[in-house]
Amino acid sequence: MSRVRWANFSLSPAMVRRVVHLLSALVPFLYYDLLVPLGDLYVVSPLLFVLAALISVLIIDFFRIYFRWSVYGQRPYERARLSSLSFLCIGISIVLCFATNRAVATAIIVSAAVADPLMGWLKELRYGRFVVCLAGSGVVALCWWLVGAVSVILAWQLVAISCVTALAEYPNWFWCDDDLLMQLLPLLLITVMQ
Repeated sequence: MSRVRWANFSLSPAMVRRVVHLLSALVPFLYYDLLVPLGDLYVVSPLLFVLAALISVLIIDFFRIYFRWSVYGQRPYERARLSSLSFLCIGISIVLCFATNRAVATAIIVSAAVADPLMGWLKELRYGRFVVCLAGSGVVALCWWLVGAVSVILAWQLVAISCVTALAEYPNWFWCDDDLLMQLLPLLLITVMQ
């Protein structure tokens, strides 16, 4: 696919994927600051809304696969499997359902939303795996610090979570995308460590 152009501005498919990733960092803030208070007001579980949104994304993705629709920004290998966006939404839903508290859920989602596009860009620039993982680990640790989640974990746990999140960028199997792993592995690690 070529680029989408508006006047002198254009978006490549890779840029579209990165923007979607960065926008996913807003989800925990919308969930905890908008859905949870509305759920208290209307006695509706915010988790039901999250699950309904996830089911909607998955249904649309199954239609995309079944009818062989092509979406701008989609990678060629996603034609016959769930999209990275679906894996991202599955990860976000699992984190929101099972994270022990708001700080941990927000840190996991924000760090994956920021580290993944950065690491992809560095790989595209042909930096070595060590540099990419080091930069990714640093960004993950910074995200955990910025959202205030370092107050609920120890320093060595932050190092472990940062390294695991950055290393989760590399596997990309048919049945499990890095967008899911970058959220599931830190969630599992923090659950085991606490």
